[in-house]
Amino acid sequence: MARKCCSRNSVSPIQRQFGHTGADHGDGGAGSFSRDAAIGGRFIAWSQSVDGQYDIAAFDLQQGIFEAVTNTPLLNEQHVSTDGAWTAFETTTVGNPTGIAVQAVNIVTGAALSVVSNGFDNERPNISGNLMAYESDVLGNSQVFVYRIDTGQTFQATNSTFDEHLNDINGNLLTYVDNRSGSDQIYDSVLTFAANVSSDVRVTGTGLLYSRVTRTFNCTLTATNTSGRTLAGPVQLALTNLTAGVTLVNATGTFSGSPFVTVPGVATLGPGQSASVALELSDPSNAIINFTPVTYSGGL
Repeated sequence: MARKCCSRNSVSPIQRQFGHTGADHGDGGAGSFSRDAAIGGRFIAWSQSVDGQYDIAAFDLQQGIFEAVTNTPLLNEQHVSTDGAWTAFETTTVGNPTGIAVQAVNIVTGAALSVVSNGFDNERPNISGNLMAYESDVLGNSQVFVYRIDTGQTFQATNSTFDEHLNDINGNLLTYVDNRSGSDQIYDSVLTFAANVSSDVRVTGTGLLYSRVTRTFNCTLTATNTSGRTLAGPVQLALTNLTAGVTLVNATGTFSGSPFVTVPGVATLGPGQSASVALELSDPSNAIINFTPVTYSGGL
């Protein structure tokens, strides 16, 4: 059943013009104009052109003042998003664009982050709280990635042979357009992140034994929950500070530059419970193998 929400003339907006920041950011004169704009809880941010080169400006809704967020003559900064104190945007090099990078600036503190700059097209950054989503063709087709501002870590949020694009993010809910069915459809994903629970877990290991068959050094790590709470699975063990030249052959993946393995069969790990996982390490130079295990609860 269709419902009429409001009449055409039922909204009376109070209009304010922001446009340009005057002497603080361009002269606002001939050849100067604004392009895309976004609004967050505190700031309105937009990209504006002065004689054909784009920078980011903002208006502080709390203080009632303009802010010159960027002023970089060699870069075009545009397609802006903002939430809280942060604003995110695309950057390209003026006159010689090679790929599209994503940067972020804390408008309050001035802190700047290079989110991604890899020579590929990284587009449509959207920011919500501590998380920033963007889409990239670094893997060939368009996939959505999520960046954590507090840790500087990047996670691949989608993984398919189809294009996923036109993303948006709100809290831990990510939405995007996917053409896997032959036409564009809307999908969403709930984002969860692993927690470092090393202070709640004791990790012990057996001695390394060399296998002539696999030509690897093998051992078993056992993780024991020493806390009074149940830890959610999966449980992951990352090998940080691994000796240079040594490879974890049976790694599940890498996290923050360190290989990790998933402890098998762990939906939860209760107080006092233990679970074990085998390691296979390749050491072609016969160096002394050292590493520091770090335990995570949840998917990496």
